[in-house]
Amino acid sequence: MQHKELDEQSEGQSLVDFKKVEPSVWLKRLWFLCLFFSVVYVLVAILAADDNEKSEDGVKALGFSALWSSALLIIVMCGSAKVVFYGNASPHTVGMLIGSSAMLAQLFFVLMIVFFVFSEHASTHGHDVKDTDKAMGSFALFSLIVMGLWSFSLYTFRDTLIKGPPVGSSSDSGVLAASAASAHEADEHRGLKSDSQLKVNDIELDEDEVVDVDLEESEAF
Repeated sequence: MQHKELDEQSEGQSLVDFKKVEPSVWLKRLWFLCLFFSVVYVLVAILAADDNEKSEDGVKALGFSALWSSALLIIVMCGSAKVVFYGNASPHTVGMLIGSSAMLAQLFFVLMIVFFVFSEHASTHGHDVKDTDKAMGSFALFSLIVMGLWSFSLYTFRDTLIKGPPVGSSSDSGVLAASAASAHEADEHRGLKSDSQLKVNDIELDEDEVVDVDLEESEAF
């Protein structure tokens, strides 16, 4: 019984600790995981490109696709580092990063199928590039999973990456002061207008009283 209670308490603590993880911390940790798989993917891509270039049975297009996907992966990871670690990104930047990450996940899906198919073809015909093509397909699968998780996390926690003026900042106070000043001026203008209308009405009333007095005096004579 005591062991069960301790296990339940440990599970409850782990769940609570996971819930306490902030989105920014989660994105930073996930970025380091993506960086690890990106470095391994680039190394395997260079090896696959070299084998397909030197081997008589290799396909040069596979080497180019491996290097091109590596270049795209490096660019996306650099842009992700700037957004995740520095923050204050515009909505367009965050949206472009989410779209680029999702595009890379789809690209790795296609490359996984292509390299597995060519690896099967190379193993059937006894070509030398079967091992490198198979390794490239395997790491394309790993990169597909990691980049899919990365793009989903970016989309889920996109609000934490988009910049915005904090509540009570100088810009907000300036806008509020300007709006208050304009409202005060409008009230003063309305007050002056109402005062002038009252004065005009008083003058008209005085003129009417003078006319009535003149009429009474003329009737008396």
